[in-house]
Amino acid sequence: MNLWGHKRRRWVTALALTVLLAFVLAGCGGSGGPPTDSAEGKSYSQSVEMPAAEPEAAYDQDGFNHYYDQPKEDAIEEESAPATGASDGNATELVQEKLIYTAHISVETLDFERSRDLLLNLIARQNGIIQSQTFNDDTSLTRYNDNDYKRRSMNVVARVPSANYDAFVGAMGDIGYIRNSNSSVDNISQRYYDTQTRLSSLRIQEERLLEMMRQSTTVEEMIQVESALSNVQYEIDRNTTDLRYMDRDVAYSTVTVYLSEVHEYSNVPTHRLNFWERLVKSLSGSWNFLLTALEGLLVAVIYILPFAVIAFVIVLLIRKTMRKRRQNKE
Repeated sequence: MNLWGHKRRRWVTALALTVLLAFVLAGCGGSGGPPTDSAEGKSYSQSVEMPAAEPEAAYDQDGFNHYYDQPKEDAIEEESAPATGASDGNATELVQEKLIYTAHISVETLDFERSRDLLLNLIARQNGIIQSQTFNDDTSLTRYNDNDYKRRSMNVVARVPSANYDAFVGAMGDIGYIRNSNSSVDNISQRYYDTQTRLSSLRIQEERLLEMMRQSTTVEEMIQVESALSNVQYEIDRNTTDLRYMDRDVAYSTVTVYLSEVHEYSNVPTHRLNFWERLVKSLSGSWNFLLTALEGLLVAVIYILPFAVIAFVIVLLIRKTMRKRRQNKE
């Protein structure tokens, strides 16, 4: 009787493990699907300030630990805040929207060094960091061209606290002439809270599996529980990483600034030249073109001069040889 009871208990335990394993695998398989329309995943706030939430200390692994050393007085709490409804008096949960701000700005300047310094100082003043920076010097100077100027450019990708996003973008006009700009806002609230809910569910499954692991009496049971636990822990790590990246992108906006040096601003109304001014400008342009062409021709002659001398010597030797042969025949 005891043997039958022992076998029956093993069969019941194995059946429970099988059902739980199927439930875990089904939950893990559905974690990568599209976000659901659950109540936790929807946002009910109509307008919020740009988020500058304080991420966790574990974000150091993402390479942005120095982002979060700065104090953020305007940070919004991550937890949802209950509010009292005006009509029925019931408490309504307001969910903080998760917004990612992105901007691309092209700036022209007549004084490259000054604008570059202003841009770098602005990034530091707004507690931002430079994620990447490239510099290009495409200077093309000619000796007789009255339009000589340096053509330098710089592309900067800056991460700016979202609370300072408007101030940072608004200050671009102090750096130079804004040739074009575009910005976008990506609302990831539903994806964020769906991931958060899925992560909570996975942690509950992990606790249950750990408890079953402690109660396992056979090697077969331990192997089954360990396999399911490994899948759950993988999903926990993946969803935790997703939340960290989303928190980082919400807390720090991305602004790409392209700074270029020009001789004169484009698309800016200028003084309309009269007839004499246009005539003088045309003559000056023609003269500069002629000097530039002569300069290029002189450089080309100097470049091919050694080859011309060698060719001339070869021709003289050939003619001298042919003349000697002709004299010998005579």
